[in-house]
Amino acid sequence: MLTADYDLLGVESGDRILDMGCGFGRHAYEALRRGASVIACDLGFEELKQVRAVAGVMYEQGEIKPPIAIETTNGDATRLPFADHSFDRIICSEVMEHIDNDSAALSELERVLNPGGTLAITIPSRFPEKICWSLSDDYYAPKAVGGHVRIYKRKQLTKMIPLQRIGKPKDIANTILFLLSNEGSYITGIEITVDGGLTAKP
Repeated sequence: MLTADYDLLGVESGDRILDMGCGFGRHAYEALRRGASVIACDLGFEELKQVRAVAGVMYEQGEIKPPIAIETTNGDATRLPFADHSFDRIICSEVMEHIDNDSAALSELERVLNPGGTLAITIPSRFPEKICWSLSDDYYAPKAVGGHVRIYKRKQLTKMIPLQRIGKPKDIANTILFLLSNEGSYITGIEITVDGGLTAKP
């Protein structure tokens, strides 16, 4: 399931997109279909191999064509291997809960986002996440390598992001989606639900 709304994110043909923590590439593929060039970044080598393989099939079948391009990069969200202002759009879906130093990751995402660019961050809703944690300790770190390291409270991530203003998060389909826009020296934003409904205005 796609957790980012590409229309509200503003994805356009020719955009340069970072899919941070891409996993097996579901968001990267949709961005390619919309004409954007994508860098899929993840710590998992096997995931990146599959992303390249699937993208190759998409090229072979004519689903995507040059100059649309995809690159895969093995990288750490807290030390991104990209220059400042490298991306028009960033998708960071179901990633922040895996990162010990999430504040460093947020700073890096802001650093590599172009002025006027947009950033979509999704995190699991708290209640279903608590259920998963209670059912098995194989779900979270340290027993699960790369597992979840925290359960976010509803306002926790909002407070960490230097927003001008943001509304109260809502749990929709077990996911909370924040859509943020980089306006120069600070980030302003709106929070949207996964069904595309606006819940707050900047």
